[in-house]
Amino acid sequence: MDGFKKFLAICFIIFGSLMAIGSIGVALENPISKLLGTLVFGAAFGIGPVVGGVYWLKNIGKKNKALKERQTEDMILRLAQRFDGELTILRLTSNTRLSAEESKKFLEEMYKKGLAELNITDSGSVVYEFADFLKTQQKRLDNPMK
Repeated sequence: MDGFKKFLAICFIIFGSLMAIGSIGVALENPISKLLGTLVFGAAFGIGPVVGGVYWLKNIGKKNKALKERQTEDMILRLAQRFDGELTILRLTSNTRLSAEESKKFLEEMYKKGLAELNITDSGSVVYEFADFLKTQQKRLDNPMK
């Protein structure tokens, strides 16, 4: 569906560009008395579709980016659940199509959102812990008061 929307947006841009160019050509050939009508026509059927098409293309890109981020976040949460609430950059990278840089970025964003805690092991490994998915015994070790 997005492919069709992109196609339509590009058609709007091409149509508007042709109409604007045509209006300029007509304006140059006709006397000044017809200039105002030609400019209004060029603005309505030339500039309008170009601006609309560009705006439409930008919105399609923003929606796709937001959707991809939501899908990636869902995938990370499913992996966190699968690995008992503990993810590392390497574990995330090796179980997804994300690069190491993307994995780090998404895990850091989840940490900033409060979805994960950052833990550095004795060996120096960085582990992102998702408290809701930690094993019950691990939760008791971390919080002996509960």
